[in-house]
Amino acid sequence: MNRLGLSGALLKTLRSTNPIENLNGSLQRVAKNVKRWRGGSMALRWAVTALIEAEPRFRRIRGYRDLHTLERGLSALIQPEVDKIAVSA
Repeated sequence: MNRLGLSGALLKTLRSTNPIENLNGSLQRVAKNVKRWRGGSMALRWAVTALIEAEPRFRRIRGYRDLHTLERGLSALIQPEVDKIAVSA
């Protein structure tokens, strides 16, 4: 995470697996209602349903004011890869 330039509450929030586990629990609760999976588009619809159902239980990200730092850090890491793809295409 240090390569992204994060610190404080945002770093602590993103290091935790709790938000992911919360979402996985919501996906499991919704998916158990499906009796027969009929393809990728159906799985996507159920996943979106789970996200919509879980949304009210989501809380504000601690350190959300530093999200711009995360965006800059991710852009700095991704841009060289994008440039490589553009040159080879």
